[in-house]
Amino acid sequence: GDKWQDAMEGVPDAIVLPAGAFSAWKELSDSNNVQVIFSVSCEEHIKQLSGNSDTPLTILIENSSDHYDQDVLSDLFSRVPSKYITILQVDAMQINSTELSLGRSLKSTHGCTSVLVKNACVGDAEDVPYASFIVNGFKSKKSTSFDMTGLTGSTNGHFGGIASSGTQKWQRVTQKSKGKSDD
Repeated sequence: GDKWQDAMEGVPDAIVLPAGAFSAWKELSDSNNVQVIFSVSCEEHIKQLSGNSDTPLTILIENSSDHYDQDVLSDLFSRVPSKYITILQVDAMQINSTELSLGRSLKSTHGCTSVLVKNACVGDAEDVPYASFIVNGFKSKKSTSFDMTGLTGSTNGHFGGIASSGTQKWQRVTQKSKGKSDD
């Protein structure tokens, strides 16, 4: 329909559509050179997409800190056809850096292709440090179960920066949780 065409006006490289908009995808893919990413949040959405197309699709598995359940997400990822490209959406600045451990775990167990960290950059002073922390965390091959630092680096302060294995406390999260407790 018209609303999908309106979204295409600026000729984006990609557009995110709900899983139920499969017919709009066919229309867009036939008339435009745009990547379509389907947003899914449950098993029914995956069934709906895989039942309509033999084409490898890109899907965004929506997730929020309200329901970080490793078992539920693992089950959902296990139902995704292997030919699909999968993107996991997680909220930024989780307690104990859950966004990192969840993304890394789903990559190793289910081949999660990418992780979209929602609200990672919002225009405050923590944008650059957090972006650095999260990118380094996903790129690092450092063990999550065994931590060893070099004596020289730990002595002269080169280690233990923002990407250290300790829990990072972000002001943005602290301020948000204070605001909730004041209500």
